[in-house]
Amino acid sequence: MKFSITLIIVSFALIVLFSCGGPSVATNQPPVFVSSSPQNGQTDVSLDITLSWTFTDPENDFLTYELFFGDSENNTQSKYKGTENSYRISLEPSKTYYWKIVASDGKNKVQSPLLSFSTVKVNRQPSKPELISPAPTSKNVDCSQVVFQWRCTDPDQDPLRFEIYIDDSFVATVTNYQYTKYNLTAGKTYKWFVKAFDGMYIVESDPATFTTAQIGQNRAPNVPQLVSPPDGAQSVNIPLKLEWKCSDPDNDQLTYEVYINNLKKTTNEPSLLLDDLSPNTYYSWYVKASDGTNTTQGPVWNFRTKGIPNTAPSTPTNPVPENNTSIFEKDVVLSWECSDADGDTLFYDLYFGESSNPPLIRQNLSSSNMLIQNLETNKRYYWKVVAKDGNTSTEGPVWSFYTGVQTSFSEILALADGIYDVSFAQPVTVTKISSVTGNDFFYRDESIFVIGDEFSIIKDTTVATSSFSGKAIWVDSLIPIQRIVAGEIFACILSDTDLSILRISDQNVYEESSISMNQPSSLFVLGQYIYVCDADGLKKIDAIDPKNPILKSTYQCTAKEAFVVDNTVYLLTDSEIVKLSSTDLSEINSTDFSGAKKIYFDSGFVYVLSDQKLTKFDENLSKLIEIDLNSANSLLVSGSYVYVGMQNGIKVFDTNLSLVKSVSINGLKKIILRR
Repeated sequence: MKFSITLIIVSFALIVLFSCGGPSVATNQPPVFVSSSPQNGQTDVSLDITLSWTFTDPENDFLTYELFFGDSENNTQSKYKGTENSYRISLEPSKTYYWKIVASDGKNKVQSPLLSFSTVKVNRQPSKPELISPAPTSKNVDCSQVVFQWRCTDPDQDPLRFEIYIDDSFVATVTNYQYTKYNLTAGKTYKWFVKAFDGMYIVESDPATFTTAQIGQNRAPNVPQLVSPPDGAQSVNIPLKLEWKCSDPDNDQLTYEVYINNLKKTTNEPSLLLDDLSPNTYYSWYVKASDGTNTTQGPVWNFRTKGIPNTAPSTPTNPVPENNTSIFEKDVVLSWECSDADGDTLFYDLYFGESSNPPLIRQNLSSSNMLIQNLETNKRYYWKVVAKDGNTSTEGPVWSFYTGVQTSFSEILALADGIYDVSFAQPVTVTKISSVTGNDFFYRDESIFVIGDEFSIIKDTTVATSSFSGKAIWVDSLIPIQRIVAGEIFACILSDTDLSILRISDQNVYEESSISMNQPSSLFVLGQYIYVCDADGLKKIDAIDPKNPILKSTYQCTAKEAFVVDNTVYLLTDSEIVKLSSTDLSEINSTDFSGAKKIYFDSGFVYVLSDQKLTKFDENLSKLIEIDLNSANSLLVSGSYVYVGMQNGIKVFDTNLSLVKSVSINGLKKIILRR
């Protein structure tokens, strides 16, 4: 009986169990990556570091790890397997490393993201300079002009400066690899050496000596100079033409011995065609120049011949400074990027100058940067790079930059529900200096002139008014710009139908003359000339006699605003920006542009404000930079900054149109410089 009851209970339990679906079996969850040290993307990491990582496991399973590590994201190798979540490793400076961790709980494997970090940058010293010319112990060197040359490299590609010493006395500092010294003493033995400086380390060459020729004595040929192929060139095509330059101070006829891997060839020309070279072979060569009496040996150069068809270098890109930007330094390191599909060593010819077709200033540079010193301010410089691989060359585009003067922020006057003085020094301040308002205003000689329903002159705390009205104003002396004369000033005022010239004397205002206009919009005064924009065009008016202004010329268009500088007018029409001669308003060139309403020229650049954008052009109206802006109504440029008046305040940009400051002023109508 007991057995039967027990059997019934067990049977009932099984029925209940299976009717509920049976026992549930939990699925094992994989580990979860949490963090790493160094953090992903971290820089300046120590060279002796312990890598560490953290994973969690939902079931607290025991975890094992495998570390993959390398200096390329496509080439990480297994470095460690085990239960520790850290690994100590020694690294090289100035490198980026990539790593990842695979964690396993015995059932699941999980891989962390590919992580990276960069080690601390350590500056390495330059190589010891190798003196090339005059060659050590050379004799009969021309004393009237000695060209000192040397080689030097920097493992970090730092720009180098060199100090030249002659007979232990400092002579000069240069940034290229040669220096010319004139009028040495005849028949004297000199010692010289060079110090290389990368900003941290100074490395001195071994000294060398040379002896100048006696007066009347035959002088040795000058040291041969390499033309082609560049020293160290790779993948040079066969046949190959070796070329060099050489001269003789006595104008003697020269002959040359060319030593190629110590095999001598002779020639009477400064070149030699080689068609018996082996492919993919390293060659060294040098030239001995002889005038029949003396012999001068040049430095040793080298190249490697090509084993496969050659691909030209890529076009040089990514210039620094960026193309068409402004810089504010007198010294600049030009740099660029270039590559070669064959992996050939590249050499560069650098062209630099003030012309849009710049002259060659350096040949066969082995690094993609060059320090240029002592630039002049307020000038545009042009430059380009020709990349060479020993066989072919690729010419880069012509880039340019403008050298400005770094200035502090200018003091601005703003017209809104009154007149505000705005200072952008720290902290930014906005001070209301008058409750007078109107349509337009002007600042001259410590006075503010406002035009609206009446004409107001604000000086210190006094305000003088007169019944003249208008929508635009310019106050000037109306004298020729070549004269420096102190005298009365005149307010040039536009209404909807006229240009009025008002004489201002001790805050008293008298009308001198008036000229009818067709819906005038703006004016610009330079010297005795008033440039007025209206629906008929840009009108140039000679107002040297304010009582009798004379219309000199007209450029027909729907003119909106003009800016005049030197002999040039930059004009906004309803569909174009036009560059004109200010002499006769003849067109120089133009570019399409719709919706423009304000224009300003400064330091070689044209800035144009439209309903939605601020655009920067070069002086030939090539577009450089454009940014989005809404509700802008006025524009001015001063020194290093561009000031844009908005309906609700002022935005300040640097000359590359990056926003640097802003201030709020509600209902702003116009901004001008207080100077």
